[in-house]
Amino acid sequence: MTNDNSELAGLQQQAKTRQIIVEAITHQFAAEDEGLQRALQAARQAGLPEIQISPIQGKFFSCNSWL
Repeated sequence: MTNDNSELAGLQQQAKTRQIIVEAITHQFAAEDEGLQRALQAARQAGLPEIQISPIQGKFFSCNSWL
């Protein structure tokens, strides 16, 4: 049982670390701007489903489109 708890604690710490990294990368390279906010607002008003890629994925696709 102790081994399971320590494994769970390790996984939780990894998840926290991953979230910190994602937030830092998003803030540095893919911050939400006014254009994105307006686009999301327009999509909501048009009744489109709220499914979207993450800011990091968007930046990745944007960079790859230049290649």
